[in-house]
Amino acid sequence: MKTMIRKIALLLTLALVLGMVPFAQADVIIPQGAKGSITVHKYLMDDVSEANDANDGRRSTATIPSGAIPLPGVEFRVREVVPGTGDVIATIGGVTYVAVTSGYDQMKTTTSSGRARFGNLDVALYLVEELGSDLVTVPAEPFIVSVPTTIEGSTSTANDWLLFNVHCYPKNEDAAIEKFILKDGDLYKSAPYFIDETVTWFITASIPSTLTPGGAYKITDTYSEGLSFTGSLAATAAAHGSLPDVGLVLTTDYTVNANATNRTVEINFTAAGLAKLDGHRILEITLDTLVLDTCPIEEAVPNHAELSFTNSINSHETTRGSDDDDKIDPEMYTGGLRLLKVDAANVNTKLAGARFKLVEKTSSDFAADRAANGYIQRDGSDYVAVTDANGQASFKGLPYGDSGDVFNGSASTEYWLVEVKAPTGYRLLGSPEIVPVYFGSYDVANEITLYNQKGFQFPLTGGTGALLFVVGGVILLGLAGIVAVSKKKDVVPTL
Repeated sequence: MKTMIRKIALLLTLALVLGMVPFAQADVIIPQGAKGSITVHKYLMDDVSEANDANDGRRSTATIPSGAIPLPGVEFRVREVVPGTGDVIATIGGVTYVAVTSGYDQMKTTTSSGRARFGNLDVALYLVEELGSDLVTVPAEPFIVSVPTTIEGSTSTANDWLLFNVHCYPKNEDAAIEKFILKDGDLYKSAPYFIDETVTWFITASIPSTLTPGGAYKITDTYSEGLSFTGSLAATAAAHGSLPDVGLVLTTDYTVNANATNRTVEINFTAAGLAKLDGHRILEITLDTLVLDTCPIEEAVPNHAELSFTNSINSHETTRGSDDDDKIDPEMYTGGLRLLKVDAANVNTKLAGARFKLVEKTSSDFAADRAANGYIQRDGSDYVAVTDANGQASFKGLPYGDSGDVFNGSASTEYWLVEVKAPTGYRLLGSPEIVPVYFGSYDVANEITLYNQKGFQFPLTGGTGALLFVVGGVILLGLAGIVAVSKKKDVVPTL
C-alpha cells in the first residue's frame, strides 16, 4: 500500500515538473519499469557569458561556445528527491526538496571527454550537484532533472516527446589570472616607455568559491630584467552582486615578499584577507616597476603572473599563469637612436664634443613643443648626448609607436633634435632637426649623419685676438698723438 501511495505521489510530482500532458498526448503512458539516464557534460570556458542558451535535454553541441574544451576531473553527485519539508537538501525555484530514503545516490567524476553518466535510473526527480574541481572557480548551481523529461514544443503523439536519456551542460568559469599594462586609464598588452618612467601593471585573478579556509591564495608576479619593483602595490576585491569593492590592507589582509634577485613579488593572503575575499569573484592588483637604464632596447620586456590556491575539495594546490590558454603576457618596450657628426666638407673627419638634447614632437611648432614639453629628462636633468672621438652619440630609452593589444613593429615616433653646442671651430646647426625613433633606429647601420660647417667666428672676449686688437689700437692712437704734437710745435704764432 505504501509503495502504491509513493508511486502515485511521484507521478503527480512528475506531472507538475513536466507540465500537464496535452490532451493529444493523453494516451501516451510511461512504460512500466522504464529506465533512464543523466549524462553531465562539463566544458571549460574563459567567460560563461559566451555560453549559448540551455539545451532541452537532448545531446547537442549547440550549447557549447567556440573555444570551450572538455573538463575532466569534476565530481558530480546525483540524488533521487521529492518536493517536501523537513530535511531539506536543496531549494530551487522556490521549491524545497528532500532526499528519498534508500533512493538513488551516486557520485561520479567527468572523464577526459568531460562527461559523467548516471545510468539505470528509475522514473523520478533527481538533484544534480557539482562538487567541484581545482580548475573550477565557481561550481555550477544545483539543478533538478526529471527522468523522463519533455521535449518542449513537441506535437508528437508518440513517446518521442518524452526523453528518458537526459543530457545536461552545466557551465563554469576557469580559475584564471590575466595581466595588463595600465596606462593613461586604459588597459593594454603592449606599451612604450621612457627609461626612468614608471610602468603600472594590472592583474586580475579569479577568487574560487572552494578556497580552503586558512589555506593558500597567492599571486606571484615576475618582472623582467631592466625593471625594478618600486614597492607601490594595491589590492582590491572587485564588486560582485550586492558586494561593493573592498580595499585590502597590507600586513592585515596580505603580505608582500619582494625578491630583487629573482625579480619576483609574492603576495600571500592572510586568514583575514581570505575572509574579505569570500563572496567576491575577482581580485584586482596594481603594482609599479621603474624602467632602468639597463632595460633592453628594441626588445619586448614581458611580465608574468601566477595564481596559486588550495582547493577545499581535494586540498590540492593549483597554479594558473597569465599566459595560459590563449592569453598572452603584457610587455613594455623602449627604443633609441644613434648620431654621427662629421665635417660637411670632409665626411671622413669625425667631430667630437657636439652636444644634443631632445624635445617630444607633438606639433609642427618647435618653440611651442619646447615650451609645453621641455627637454626630455634623465636622472632629474636634461638628457644630453655628446659625440665622442669617433663623432658618435646615442639616445636610448625613447618610446615609439602606440599602446595596443600587440606590438606594432612598423610604428615610429618623431622627436626634435637640438644641437646646443657645436664642435670647436664649427657652426651650430641652423635649426632643430626632426628625427624618427622606430624599431631598428638604435642600430648602428641606421645612425643619423649630421654635417657641420666651418666658418668665421668673432674672437671671444678676453682672447688673444682681442688683446692684439686693443694693443694695436693703442699704438695707433699713440702715433696719432705724436704727429699732432709735432705739428703743433711747428706752428709759428702770429704777432
